[in-house]
Order: sequence, then C-alpha cells, then structure tokens
Amino acid sequence: MKKIIVNFILITLMTIGTALAAEPSMEMNRIGVIDMNTVMMQSPLGKEFQRQLKEKGKELGDQLQVDKANLSTDEYQKKNDEAYGTFLKLKRDVEEQLEVKVKEAMVKVTREKNLIIILYKGSVAFGGIDVTQDVINSME
Repeated sequence: MKKIIVNFILITLMTIGTALAAEPSMEMNRIGVIDMNTVMMQSPLGKEFQRQLKEKGKELGDQLQVDKANLSTDEYQKKNDEAYGTFLKLKRDVEEQLEVKVKEAMVKVTREKNLIIILYKGSVAFGGIDVTQDVINSME
C-alpha cells in the first residue's frame, strides 16, 4: 500500500512538472529573476563601492606595513585586527547602501514590468524573466 502511494505521488509530480515545462503559464511570465553578482560587478554604484573597498583595503594594508617595523608581534596583531574590523565595518555599510538601492530599483522594475515577484537567480532552476539589466538601469 505504501509503495502504491509513493508511486502515485511520483507520477503526479512528474505529470505536473512535464505540463509546466511544456506550456509555461502566464504567471511564470510575471516572475522576475535577478543576478546579484552581475548587479555588483556591472552597475555603476556596485563598481563605485568596489573601488571604495579596494582603496580602503590598500590604505589599511599600506599603513600596517609602515607600522610593522615599529611594533611588537602582539601590537602588530592588534593593529591588524583593528584594521580588519574597520574594513569589515566599511564593507557592511557599503553592502547595506547597495542593498537599499537595489531594493528600490527592484520595486520600480516590478511595477514597470507588472511582475508579482523577483527571485534571486541562484535559487531558480527554471523559468522567470531575467530583470538584472533592468534593475541596473533603474539604479543609474
């Protein structure tokens, strides 16, 4: 009996999956998909934030190298930890700013394209409309 129920469930799921794959519903055309890595790498704001992080990382690293000769191992480690904490705080702040701008752009794109939802591309196996470039354009 248990085997019959399991087989019935599997056949039902396969039938539904085949039907959806063969003839996507109109609702699938209202699901947007966004690739956050592309947004981070290609949007002007993402590029600017990357530049800021790189610049601050270099600045902190250069200062550590200058200080290294005059500090004991423990003092150097403490300075290194402080520099790392400073960098992480800046990174967190920058990511929060970018997230706010991306969310604002996603709301705008959702309205413009009459979407019901936007999902992150990494969690979608099939379907959806890629709105990554639309979100990048809305951020400018």
